[in-house]
Amino acid sequence: MKIVHYLFSTDQRLGGPVRAVSDLCLLLAKGGNDVSLVTSIPTDAPTGWTGADRTPRLVVVPPPARPGKVFSKPQVAAMRPLIAGADALHLHGIWELFNIQLAKTATAAGVPYFISTRGMLDEYCFDHRGFKKRVYMALFARRWLAGARRIHCTADEELRQSQRFFPAGRGVVIPNLMDLAPFADPPGPDLARQKFPFLPAPRPVAVFLGRLHPIKGIDRLLDAAKILFDRGKPFDIVLAGPPESDDYDRQLRAQAQRLGLADSVHFVGMVSGPAKLSLLRACDLFVQPSHHENFGMSLVEALACALPVVTTHGVKIWPELERSGGAVITSAEPEPFAAALESVLFDRSRLQDMGRRGRAWVMDFLDADRVRAQYEAMYRAAATA
Repeated sequence: MKIVHYLFSTDQRLGGPVRAVSDLCLLLAKGGNDVSLVTSIPTDAPTGWTGADRTPRLVVVPPPARPGKVFSKPQVAAMRPLIAGADALHLHGIWELFNIQLAKTATAAGVPYFISTRGMLDEYCFDHRGFKKRVYMALFARRWLAGARRIHCTADEELRQSQRFFPAGRGVVIPNLMDLAPFADPPGPDLARQKFPFLPAPRPVAVFLGRLHPIKGIDRLLDAAKILFDRGKPFDIVLAGPPESDDYDRQLRAQAQRLGLADSVHFVGMVSGPAKLSLLRACDLFVQPSHHENFGMSLVEALACALPVVTTHGVKIWPELERSGGAVITSAEPEPFAAALESVLFDRSRLQDMGRRGRAWVMDFLDADRVRAQYEAMYRAAATA
């Protein structure tokens, strides 16, 4: 099959969706499909993606030229041959008008289009700046969603919260197709210990990996840590990721200082590649106290490294994570989050057991051949509908 994906930016600092789309394209291509990833900002896009040797084809197009991130007519005309020659167009995200433009182009060419919501239609999103989003839905998005052959969600809970916006039976749940090859034999902790001198620490170490953004609940994590410190249960925290803004970075550092945690909270910036996997192997627990999260690629990466997880019901795959045996699910509020941390972080035997069970679950749940077959079946079934 010829499958075209459009993703506005491949900048890894934007978080999990970028990684998810990149892995999806790569593994679909490895399965023998002709895959093109079209992007307007190719930051962090693999340079070797030429379409040869079962790799995707990277196609860079100029960013939308008109206000509101709208493509000009010449820009759409330039992309039309690529879209018209495809069996499927796959779009990612909800709130951009350029996705609606590309869908119209596909429809005119008789090409079915698919939409991955990426967690943007759930209840939390409409509780925040909900009025503008409802206006956008009424004016633009409902008709666009109704025209999609399938609306792709990555978890049952995401579909449950999203399906009020599109026709019944149109939604499909398929987990992110994740490249597990780097996790088959991940690097040990030595690389991280060389890079970060505070490792190994004499106390347990909890790590957060991702954008430092208010939606991730990092302030609640620091409050929970203070509760345990006051109970005589100190531990170290590694915050690995780029800050959303300089102001938020300063806010978190000031909070750590105010709570007396400055020496225990390590801001290490973005960590990627083998160093990221080594860091996960060097820590004792992965923590993500998110208010809202969709699939949570970093959670799955942690489990793939046999690192157990404490996270919240704000993560849409929390039921799957809980069933894995490698995760504890709780509230993002400081007291229950502190209780969950205390129940795991200081119990070496439980940490090891959860790590083993979580890794085994990931390797089965996200088996590349099985999940890729689900995506291919979605495209084929819809294309013949």
